Amino acid sequence: MNTDDKNRKPRTEKTIKQKIAS
Repeated sequence: MNTDDKNRKPRTEKTIKQKIAS
């Protein structure tokens, strides 16, 4: 998945939550 892209620009809590769930 595009974790790098999301981690690069955390636009919303969803990104942070996904990072923890990963």
